[in-house]
Amino acid sequence: MDGAIERGAAYQANRIHSNLRKLFNWCMERGIVDVSPVMGTKPPTREQARDRVLTDDEIGKLLRVCAEDAYPFRQFVPLLLATAQRRGEVSQMKWSQVDLDAKQWVIPAELSKNGKPHVVPLNDFALRLLAEIPRFAGGECDWVFTTTRRSPISGFSKALRHIHAQSETSEWRFHDLRRTAASGMARAGIAPHVVEKVLNHISGTISGVAAVYNRYGYDAERREALDKWGMFLGEISRLQTPA
Repeated sequence: MDGAIERGAAYQANRIHSNLRKLFNWCMERGIVDVSPVMGTKPPTREQARDRVLTDDEIGKLLRVCAEDAYPFRQFVPLLLATAQRRGEVSQMKWSQVDLDAKQWVIPAELSKNGKPHVVPLNDFALRLLAEIPRFAGGECDWVFTTTRRSPISGFSKALRHIHAQSETSEWRFHDLRRTAASGMARAGIAPHVVEKVLNHISGTISGVAAVYNRYGYDAERREALDKWGMFLGEISRLQTPA
């Protein structure tokens, strides 16, 4: 943890603390250790919730840079924006989870953060990105984003630094694209509870007793929300295309 702090990775130090706490609590439950060495310690850094949202101009610059890039980040980064899903979920997307005819992608329960399958409607902007992606012959590779054919992509930090430099934007992370998409849908008049359904949040506007009894999936509303957002991205993307 001290090493992480020294190299400026304060939040990573907190993740180390959290993982150690879980590990030693498990060891105590199993009788492997009598006392957790993490007991009584606090996370080394006080975290602040991020509120970074990209401006329309920054979105345009980002899309322009990605359009000039190569697979996989050429499609991967705009797809983060288009779907409003998590980096880990999009990076581990498989073709077997995507139904192009139904225009949807099903994130399996084991990959979803809340442990439940999540259906993501695919707007036209997302479908155009997927149509660009090479499909490996023979069907031996199911990963949508891969450079090895055996595992999903990595190298996110390097890709982010490249996009920052080329787009002349800064101080944003890939997760901020999810917040940007949510803010964009809200700005387009999409109700907060629908945006939360798009994000697959299990708490928020509909919580408590309402969450127990309201099992409506808002499928049509989620599709409308992402379609509106996709049209917005498409328009910005066209504005970035040289005449």
